[in-house]
Amino acid sequence: MKKKLAPVKLGFWGWIHKYRLKIVALSFIILVPLALLASVYIGSFTNNRKIYFDAVKTNETVVISKYRKINPENLTLNSQFYYVVEDLNKDFDLFIMWDQLNNPYLNTETGELDFGSYRFKMYYTPNEGKAISQLNVTPLLQTDWTPLRQLGSTVSLQTTPNTGTMLIPFNYRLPQQPLPLVKVETPHLYLRIIYQVIENSNPVDKTIYLQFDLSNANPRQVFPLA
Repeated sequence: MKKKLAPVKLGFWGWIHKYRLKIVALSFIILVPLALLASVYIGSFTNNRKIYFDAVKTNETVVISKYRKINPENLTLNSQFYYVVEDLNKDFDLFIMWDQLNNPYLNTETGELDFGSYRFKMYYTPNEGKAISQLNVTPLLQTDWTPLRQLGSTVSLQTTPNTGTMLIPFNYRLPQQPLPLVKVETPHLYLRIIYQVIENSNPVDKTIYLQFDLSNANPRQVFPLA
C-alpha cells in the first residue's frame, strides 16, 4: 500500500508566486481607487491654495503660490482690537482688525444670497528711519478645498487707525463640505501689499503677499446674529 505524500508547505515567496495573479488583481482593485481619491483631495487642496488678484483669470494672470502665512493666534491684539503683524520686510508694522462679518441671507425674489460681506480696517507704521509712500493693499477672500473667492478693491493705507476700511462682498453660505471629512468654515484673507520705500536715496518698489487665517480670528461684530 502506497503511503500518502504529505502536502508540501509553501514558503512566503512560493505563496506569492502561486497567487500572484490574484494579488495583482486585488491590489489593482484596492490601490487604484485609493490613488484616485488621494489625487482628488490633493488636487482640490493645492489648487485652491493658489491665488491671483485679477477679477477674471486670463492667460496674462499672475498666479501666486508663495506667500507669508499669518496665524492671528501668534499675534499681539492691541487695545484697539488690531492684530499686529510686525516688521514686514523690515520696513513697517501692519495692523489688521476684522471689524465686521455680515452673513448673507436668501433674497426671496431672486433666489440668491445677498448682502454678505467681510469688513476689515488696516493701517501701518513705518520702522524707524524708513520713508514709505504709496502703500496700497488689495484684499482677496478665498477658501481652501473649494473655489469660493471674492476680490476686494485696492485701498491706500495711512499711518493712523480707523482710516483704511475694506468691505469685501462674500455671498456664500458657510460652512460647506466639498469632500467627505472636509469642512470649510471660513475663507482666508489674502493681501497683496505694494509700496515704495527709499533705500540708499533711491525709491524701491516692493510687493508682499500675505495669507491671514480667519479661522483663528474673531470679528468684532456679526450680523445677523445666529
